[in-house]
Amino acid sequence: IIGASHREVMTIWSAGEMAIEGVENVAETGNRAALESMIDGSPNVLSKILHPAGFASPDVTVGPITFDVNDENPLVSFVTMVAPSPDWFTGVSRLDLRDNGEFVDSLTVDLFAYDAGTEDGMMFSTDNPDTDPQGVISMVDQAALFGGTAPIGRATFTLIPEPTSGLMAGVAMVGAMLVRRRR
Repeated sequence: IIGASHREVMTIWSAGEMAIEGVENVAETGNRAALESMIDGSPNVLSKILHPAGFASPDVTVGPITFDVNDENPLVSFVTMVAPSPDWFTGVSRLDLRDNGEFVDSLTVDLFAYDAGTEDGMMFSTDNPDTDPQGVISMVDQAALFGGTAPIGRATFTLIPEPTSGLMAGVAMVGAMLVRRRR
């Protein structure tokens, strides 16, 4: 899992748009280096979201992962590889952790599989040719590949007040758990 809490001017990934190199690398191989470098170098990021290791089995809860949020950086985006796959991932893009300008205490979102549009193939395989020309990020056909239209995971973000520095938030995800703080 890699992502960030960030300003509204930033987008890490978006359905209907071409995947940036860092998202492509995570989706195809799980390699986070390019995306981590972009996040680390961005003035629009408040807090990096990074889970130290992958997980390979279903029905796993990972976490907590803590990160900061504030009024200038209320959005969260993250990606994680769906493996084995040609170039599939799941995550959230530009999720606002506020409702009517106030940070919510808890928010649960369904996670669906997305195709990064960078490798051909619709089977659970990692040995696929590049898509030429590169396509755009699109939702994977859940019914055909996952046996239905249900999400492949859920993320629950939980706001944790911190007495000295504002708010910390958390997200629990079937597969991952993140925590966010408000500064």
